[in-house]
Amino acid sequence: MKNDTRPKPQPLGIIFALPIEAHTFERRLGNATKYQGQKSVIYEGHVFDHPVVWTISGVGREAAQNAAQLMIDGHQPHTLVSAGFAGALAPNLEHGTVLVPERILDDNQQCIYPLGHSDQTLGPVGKIVDSNTTLITVKSVITSKEEKARLRQETHADLVDMESAAVALVAQNANVQFLAVRAISDTSEETLPP
Repeated sequence: MKNDTRPKPQPLGIIFALPIEAHTFERRLGNATKYQGQKSVIYEGHVFDHPVVWTISGVGREAAQNAAQLMIDGHQPHTLVSAGFAGALAPNLEHGTVLVPERILDDNQQCIYPLGHSDQTLGPVGKIVDSNTTLITVKSVITSKEEKARLRQETHADLVDMESAAVALVAQNANVQFLAVRAISDTSEETLPP
């Protein structure tokens, strides 16, 4: 019996901020191996025979950055994906719209992504979502429609989250690909409850 000397394929790495953001993904995945770290848990499994690792980082830039770096250090993914919910800033975005933003801005309106371009990591998925959008990552939840309108006017961003720019920077520093995949949780006209 020969040993298989082929290198282990690099996984796709996914960072979710909240358990509810990962729920549907985890339900469809089935069996997974759990790695308990000091501050977080990383799961490993397969989607359509492709290795994938994911974690639930917690909300915000620091939590996302730490989780992404832990994933890079321990699992060497070929791509990091920041996945989950985002608030709409553009009036045409409805609940549940899935977007793969073309540009990611940090809260200083600096373009973090794209710095290169992604390959076909997600393949045909790009055909069913709008990618000609800009996402801005901010430090705190944008709750009112007035705040959303102001942020839209100042930045021309289409959607807002609290993690993607941090994950993009970790990916950039590690020289791996990056994608954000976001579903709209609240429209530009909605004010979130306190």
